[in-house]
Amino acid sequence: MFYMLSALALKHGFSTSKHKQLIGWFNKHFVKDGTIAPKYAKIVSDAFEKRSDSDYGMLVNFTCDEVQEMFTELNDFIATIEQLLLSQ
Repeated sequence: MFYMLSALALKHGFSTSKHKQLIGWFNKHFVKDGTIAPKYAKIVSDAFEKRSDSDYGMLVNFTCDEVQEMFTELNDFIATIEQLLLSQ
């Protein structure tokens, strides 16, 4: 997700190595202006939180159902960002 957003940002003249800064930029320029549905801001935010928890938490386990839901959201997100990259 980070690299998809990074590609979108680069296409629009923005670059950062910070996840939170990139997420903020995405929300400001694509979610708040209505270019993309708010559900994608939540998908990105949830993914970042889960990644942080799993990287820095003591022990994080995800159920099979949770992983399947994350995978479905990821595929939806990638397809949507890909459309933005190809259309703009």
